[in-house]
Amino acid sequence: MRSKLPWPEIIVTALVVAAGAGVYAYAHRDERALEESKRRGEQLVAALDAYQLERGSFPAQLDELVPGHIATIEQPIWGLQRWRYRRYSAADAVPATAEVATADRVYFQLSVAADESGYPVLYYDFTARRWVLNN
Repeated sequence: MRSKLPWPEIIVTALVVAAGAGVYAYAHRDERALEESKRRGEQLVAALDAYQLERGSFPAQLDELVPGHIATIEQPIWGLQRWRYRRYSAADAVPATAEVATADRVYFQLSVAADESGYPVLYYDFTARRWVLNN
């Protein structure tokens, strides 16, 4: 007697594998653009660090890095394809009455958003010194 193939199990397994492959491909569709944007961002971070070391503070605008610390500002190729930059101090983030030992320290935010909604966002974590994709 011939054994019967378990067609329902074969079909379900094939569908699960196909769905998994689709989810993986969707999650990694922008990986090349993200990695290139991070590389370009690393150049900016190095220029920002050099500027801060030389002048004691970060620039008010990214354009102040050119040409002394970086030849040109390469925009990210991911998302909106333009950097968002902001210089701020610890005092900006705390209530006026709070006493903070590092209130005079100046930091920066460097990021690029996926779209006009501002989310997800690829940003440089200043304290951890690494890029983070907040999705």
